[in-house]
Amino acid sequence: MIKIIKLTTILMIVLLLSCSTTKSIAPNSVLDTFLKQQVYTLNYKTIFVGKEPLPRSESITTYEAAFKEKDFDPSILKNIWIYPEIKFWPLGEKEISNIKTQISNDKPKFWTITDFNDSRIKIENEIKFNDIDFIKRNISSKNVILRLSTPIYSTDHKYALFEYSLSGVGPSGSLGLGGVVLMKKDNDRWVQTAVLKKEVYD
Repeated sequence: MIKIIKLTTILMIVLLLSCSTTKSIAPNSVLDTFLKQQVYTLNYKTIFVGKEPLPRSESITTYEAAFKEKDFDPSILKNIWIYPEIKFWPLGEKEISNIKTQISNDKPKFWTITDFNDSRIKIENEIKFNDIDFIKRNISSKNVILRLSTPIYSTDHKYALFEYSLSGVGPSGSLGLGGVVLMKKDNDRWVQTAVLKKEVYD
């Protein structure tokens, strides 16, 4: 009887450990798909991830600004760049409003190493990225800082919206990579449809 209890206990521990190690972003999730295509393929040594996600409110605000200007002459679009052109806008005024209400009570959810499927990922507090010692140790064209928001999904869960940015380590480390990404689920696979970049002209 004691042996059976011990065996049961061991099996439960193994099960708990296996569950804890599978917390990473699901292989077919929207973020994992995007990162595998746009970030993990790049030749970096270390990818530092900001522990605190970018606010989701910025993603929907950028999308809303572009949505409101969608019927304007492209030459007068002053705040949003979109590539490629969005011909079908999956989130309309009502859904935008509902999303803004829904995420207004967002609670902080910090990224952890188990959220990513690449051995080069290192999680760091945002404040460290401006630390002189951190910069001296890590400034290199082989190192990059990745910032991400958690995704926003359409009601039918067929579209997702999130923000990302990639920058080098140090005060002049901008790579010019980033924006609000719109992705669509097509035959159970996520496909990137457009990137909305925030640009302010003088």
